[in-house]
Amino acid sequence: MAAIAGCGLAPADSATRAPAAGTAVAATGRPLIVTSVSFGSASDGWLLAQPQCSRARCGPQLLASTDGGRQWHAVPAPPLRIGKIAAVTFANTRDGWLYGAEVLWATHNGGARWHRVPLPPGGRLQSLTAAAGRILASIGRCSSDRLACSFRLWTAPAGSDGFRPVPGAAGARHAPPPTVAISGRTGFACATWLDRPVGEHMLLTGPADGTHRWHRLPDPCGPSWSAALAAEHGGQRLLITCGSEPGAGQQMKLAYVSATAGRTWRRVANPPTGGYVAGASATGSGPVYLSGGRMDIYISRNFGRSWHTSASLDNAAGLAGAGAILTATAITSTRAVAFQAGVGCNQIWLTTDSGHHWTPVTVRHRPARCLL
Repeated sequence: MAAIAGCGLAPADSATRAPAAGTAVAATGRPLIVTSVSFGSASDGWLLAQPQCSRARCGPQLLASTDGGRQWHAVPAPPLRIGKIAAVTFANTRDGWLYGAEVLWATHNGGARWHRVPLPPGGRLQSLTAAAGRILASIGRCSSDRLACSFRLWTAPAGSDGFRPVPGAAGARHAPPPTVAISGRTGFACATWLDRPVGEHMLLTGPADGTHRWHRLPDPCGPSWSAALAAEHGGQRLLITCGSEPGAGQQMKLAYVSATAGRTWRRVANPPTGGYVAGASATGSGPVYLSGGRMDIYISRNFGRSWHTSASLDNAAGLAGAGAILTATAITSTRAVAFQAGVGCNQIWLTTDSGHHWTPVTVRHRPARCLL
């Protein structure tokens, strides 16, 4: 539903917290550690969560919501194993994917049935991005320390399992693997060069369906530790946030916008210095949400002219400062979802008013034995 991307390196930790008063409980039972969230529409959401089980082989669970994320329930899923399935992504209410580095499952009927999909050749599945009826898969290989990665993008219609390579959307010796975004019919990829001055980024763009060759965009950031790109209006309007080398929970951040699909850029207001920016999300004409390590969610409702936080997220932001990463994704121009890693209470936060107010949801499951 949204264009979201970030590239570069950003520190990441995790933390836990105790249940808080006022929690909206989705079901009774043990809490879950949420690891991935995706919405196919304003009302239909999916998440992966890890039970807090004592057995080492306790597997993740797939849950769904049909009321905008207020209530969640377990749904049938293919075999889910720790370390095998990393994320869930839905392009709409019917077409979705469960994936990891070496496995890809797809559904084209809203999760009623799942089937295994062969990965495109060329290495491991680094990321999967779905929006606007299209899916982009990044396939590549990394060195053992993951500091040098190659990549190539492959594209397919959301309702199809047939991938084909995207011309010009490839690179070598980047760290880490690229992040990918789709806005309207346009795709973007952001990667950090290893063989160029420290922190120089490569921005690529082209039609998400791969009908024409992708090309380079100017990088307004210059050498920087990380960069996060948000795209709106079919990729015509872009915002990129550039982060300097972080330290002691702080990072200088610069922001630039483009009204020419990335051909030219101009400087806008600096986001707050707290935390390490890693990703950005926007859709339609709605706000831009910045997320990252040890930081609050920074929100701009005027495309970078000013930045704000929400007092309703103060508790979650405090946990984020301790290492429990808080990640926001735009769903519509007014709705967004955030999830907090490593916590067993208030894992999901929802907003319906462009980030002014957020409501917590605790996702739980009924007592059940761990998977064999």
